[in-house]
Amino acid sequence: MGGKGNRKPGSFAHAYDNHVMWNTHINLSDADLDAIVKAGNVELDNQQTLDLKVEIETYASLAEAEKDAPSVGGRGRSSDFVDQHYVNLAKIYQSTGGVISLGRRNPSRRYPKGIAGSDFLFFVAAINNFLPAEDRGDKSKKVDDPKINVKKIFKRRPENGLVRAIRRAIKTTPDQSIKFDRAPSITDNRELPVPNKNPSHQNDPRHLQYLEERFGRAEM
Repeated sequence: MGGKGNRKPGSFAHAYDNHVMWNTHINLSDADLDAIVKAGNVELDNQQTLDLKVEIETYASLAEAEKDAPSVGGRGRSSDFVDQHYVNLAKIYQSTGGVISLGRRNPSRRYPKGIAGSDFLFFVAAINNFLPAEDRGDKSKKVDDPKINVKKIFKRRPENGLVRAIRRAIKTTPDQSIKFDRAPSITDNRELPVPNKNPSHQNDPRHLQYLEERFGRAEM
């Protein structure tokens, strides 16, 4: 991964002071949120639904800002916000009574490459579908670099990048309220929602407030 240069342990890899970028990439509709909830096989009340909407849209905006924010030094790939994003999603999901599990199975005769499948994993994978993605046909870009593609490629394998990223984030979080639990592996296919090709570009007021509190108000 390379050296971290001037970075302090646990600090951001990029400088965000006076660097604000408002999100115009996604504005989730009620139908989008309903599809995500259905994929995760849970029920959310109004507050949990709002929390989910704000979390997804805010993460998309922060990840977008990271692309252009100057590095504080060091080498290698980095993503300042992705681990906390998965932890926040786990908190929301767990608050509904859902079980935090990836449904990972080791390779076997039936599944030579192993398999991963759980309600929580499908919940996160559905959310992943709505995140912005760059053109993966551009060979000059590393498509697995989180600074290039916020949206990950999802495959139901234990070694899949999305599965490993979720596992790492929850395993390493200091938040002891979020823990993996055992749940049967879901082996049947579950259709994930497909985002609208032409979404409206409006910002949630609470989302903007969050960004202003974290990075300061944008100067006009």
